[in-house]
Amino acid sequence: MRILITGANRGLGLEFAKQYARRGDRVFAGSRNGDPVDAPGTVPVRLDVADEKSIDAAHSAIGREIDALDLLINNAGIYSTVGGRFSGETFGSLTADEAAAIFRVNSIGPMLVAQRFTDLLSRGANPKLANVSSGYGSVSRNDGHFPHHYSASKAALNQYMRSYAADAAKLGITVVILSPGWVRTDMGGRNATLSPEESVSGMVRIIEEITPRQNSAWFNYDGQPVAW
Repeated sequence: MRILITGANRGLGLEFAKQYARRGDRVFAGSRNGDPVDAPGTVPVRLDVADEKSIDAAHSAIGREIDALDLLINNAGIYSTVGGRFSGETFGSLTADEAAAIFRVNSIGPMLVAQRFTDLLSRGANPKLANVSSGYGSVSRNDGHFPHHYSASKAALNQYMRSYAADAAKLGITVVILSPGWVRTDMGGRNATLSPEESVSGMVRIIEEITPRQNSAWFNYDGQPVAW
């Protein structure tokens, strides 16, 4: 397969790159700086999802190498602008600038990436767009203690992709939303219950098995549907 992964320099994105590269797939590993990632066989691509010019440049660069994509994984995301878990998420200190920055990366950016690469996906073999969301994006499961900006940005991502899925289906593209679980990454922290390998293996399996009849569905990494 021909695959583009955003945010492939660390965490879940890096694990996606490793697992697909080991299978022999052609993997374009997108990151803000475009540096080579720790996944042998991947092709580094500078792709900052918060920058429309960067998205356009990445599309041009990849388009010179291939004429179609079979899979796009919208993985890039941030918890806060300062790094670390729960930073900038305390009620009473919320700011518009922080919210806008998080939405730009977690919600708007993935939608713009999907839009820009639709032409390449539409020419792929059984093409799919997979979006790494979060259980925090579930409105019905919010018990009032979800992180304000982050959870809202993931709910917005889900809505963008539910809308995009209708347009994508006309071009033969299947869209899936994925919740990775609580994973031991920089974002998830060392006390998380899942390794990146476990989480990504489950999501890869879902991506492989998803059919057009399940277009725009939302699944947990273990294959269970997630409540909207």
